[in-house]
Amino acid sequence: MTLKQVIQRLEELALSHQQINHFFIGGADEFLDNADVVYPALFCELKQDSTISLTNRVANFNFTFYFFDLMDTADRSLQNTWEVTSDMASVAQDYIALLYDVTYTDWEVGDNYTLNIRDYQLQDLTCGVSIDCTIGVKFDANRCQVPTDYSFSEYSKSTLTLKQILDRLQGLALSHKQINHYFCGSFNEFLDGSDVVYPACFAELNQTSSISLVDRRATYSFTFYFFDLMDIADRSLQNEFEVKSDMASVAMDFLAMLNYFGFQHSWEIGEEYPMQIKDYQLQDLTCGVSVTVDISSRFDANKCQVPIADTGNFLLWDDGQYFLINNTDKLIYAE
Repeated sequence: MTLKQVIQRLEELALSHQQINHFFIGGADEFLDNADVVYPALFCELKQDSTISLTNRVANFNFTFYFFDLMDTADRSLQNTWEVTSDMASVAQDYIALLYDVTYTDWEVGDNYTLNIRDYQLQDLTCGVSIDCTIGVKFDANRCQVPTDYSFSEYSKSTLTLKQILDRLQGLALSHKQINHYFCGSFNEFLDGSDVVYPACFAELNQTSSISLVDRRATYSFTFYFFDLMDIADRSLQNEFEVKSDMASVAMDFLAMLNYFGFQHSWEIGEEYPMQIKDYQLQDLTCGVSVTVDISSRFDANKCQVPIADTGNFLLWDDGQYFLINNTDKLIYAE
C-alpha cells in the first residue's frame, strides 16, 4: 500500500461519515488560508517524521487529524462550545473506529491516541478536537519487486572501502527506473547544482561515523534524499502528495536493494530508518522524502594487512622489561 493509497482511503472514510462535510490534507498554513470550508470539517496533517522498520517490515506514517465545527459567535456561549466539542469528540471516535476496521489487512493502526481539545482561530471561530495517529503499511524489502536493472551478485571479499561503498550506492541508485540523477556530496553543493534531471537521489555522508574494535566494524552514516518536481502552476495538493507517495516508494525500493542478501557478508545495514517527508526549496520547487541509514563494513584490525616498510619492527615487552636509549648511535636497547 502506497502513501497515496493511504491518503485516498483516509479521505473516503472521512467523507463517508454523515457529520463530516469537508476533508483537507496539507500543511496547517494551507488549511488556515482555505476559505471554502463547509463545516463540520476534518483537516489531516501528514507529519514530517516517519519511520521505516526492517525488523517489523513496516513503514509508519504519522498523522494528526483535526475535527472542527463552528462555534456560536453571537455570544460565544459556553453551552454551545461544549456541545460542539462533544460532537467533534464523538466524530473523532467514530473515525478511529473506521480506521481500525479489521477488514483492512493492508495497514496497521496504533492502539493509543493522544486527544487534544481546544478552540481554533481559523477563517472562522471554531472548536473541536485533534488526534495523533500512526498508520503502518507493509514494507516487504523485496528486491525482486524493485524496478531496477542492477546486476546483483555476491561480493567475494568480506571488506569494503568507503570508495567501494560509494560506488555501490551510485550503481544501485542509477539502476532504479525512477531515479534519473544521483549526486553525493554536501547539501550546499547539491543546492547549487543546476543540471539536475528529476526524479533525483542526493546522498549525504554525515560527519558522525565510527570505528568499533569490539564489533570489528567501521560504520558510516548516510542521509538519502529522494526529490521530484512539484506542480508549480497551482501547487496543487493532489500533485504534492502524489510526488511524496512516489518518492516514499522509491526510498523503500532503495532500502530493499541495500538489504540484498548477497551484500550481507560485505556490509551491514541498520534495521530502523528515520524518514522525513517534506518540501525542499532547491533551484526548483520540489518535495520528497529523506532516509537516514547506517552502513557498516568489516574492520579486521589485522596488522599483517597494513602496508608498512619491510624494516619496520613491532616491539613487544613484558612488565619487567625496560628500554635504554643510546643517544650516540641512536638505538634503543631492551633489557
